[in-house]
Amino acid sequence: MPAYNPLVSIIINTHNSTEYLAEAIDSAYQQTYSNTEIIVYDNASTKNVQEITNRYDSRLKYFRSDKFLTLGGARNQALKLAKGELIDFLDADDLFLAHKLETQVPLFQNQKVALVFSNSEHFQKIDGEVVSKKANKAAPAQGKIFGHLLKKYYISWDSAIFRKSAIGHDPKNWFNELFNSCTDYDLFLRLSYFHEIEYVDQILSKWRSHDQNLSKIYSLTGPTERLMMIPLILKYEPKLFEKHAKNLSIYLASIYSEQCHYYWKHSLKKEAILCALHAFFHTFRISALIQAVIIPFCPYRIAEKSYRLLEEFTERFQR
Repeated sequence: MPAYNPLVSIIINTHNSTEYLAEAIDSAYQQTYSNTEIIVYDNASTKNVQEITNRYDSRLKYFRSDKFLTLGGARNQALKLAKGELIDFLDADDLFLAHKLETQVPLFQNQKVALVFSNSEHFQKIDGEVVSKKANKAAPAQGKIFGHLLKKYYISWDSAIFRKSAIGHDPKNWFNELFNSCTDYDLFLRLSYFHEIEYVDQILSKWRSHDQNLSKIYSLTGPTERLMMIPLILKYEPKLFEKHAKNLSIYLASIYSEQCHYYWKHSLKKEAILCALHAFFHTFRISALIQAVIIPFCPYRIAEKSYRLLEEFTERFQR
């Protein structure tokens, strides 16, 4: 029986992300699994991305969009160029560990598996020191995990690799081109509904936190896009409100919680209190009620750390 050795397309999307790009590309080249192509898709950068990509050999393919696209649109354009059976996106500020593909690729021999993800190290520099933590403190659910992902999105984007055939041939069914924040959540939730998802309980990638992360730039866009996802989910799960009522309530509460943090951080306390109360009435978590009470009296920067610890504690208690 021939060895399983599918081509893997490593796709690096970038828009003016040049500071860490060479590190990201190097980590793609350093993979112990060798059957790869590397695509850098430049989303109309004003910085000279090609100056960096020209340092590499012909294994790296550079493409540039003539106009700026949403993240979903840029990912789709890059995906059209990919020849691999398996697709692994690497953001221009993140890193793969050398044995990532070697560890994950064999799991796709099970044809039911559409996506494999792993644990990840999330790191950032604070006062010159590198501070890091595991994305998953304990191994999350795997297999048919749609309900689990609806309740909590725990797939670290940098760790995921998926089967291209599982998303079909129509780009309309790939990444949502209206989205900048939830492109991955939207696609992976859909994959989890129709297919099996596997988890590797090892750190195989690193996600870098810094001021220019899209999740920070689009901090209010994320909750909005998650609300927009609900009618999209209903297209493949019409009985969403009946079959997943509890998990959907948690999903909605987390949206209000994110909005609350945004408003609180920007001293919009009335809006923050309303969002905290909405979060409470969706799940009746005491942490949301406590948050609504303390918002008028406490600046966000002082309360944030202690509140998140309380939220984590009450989440464990109410499971």
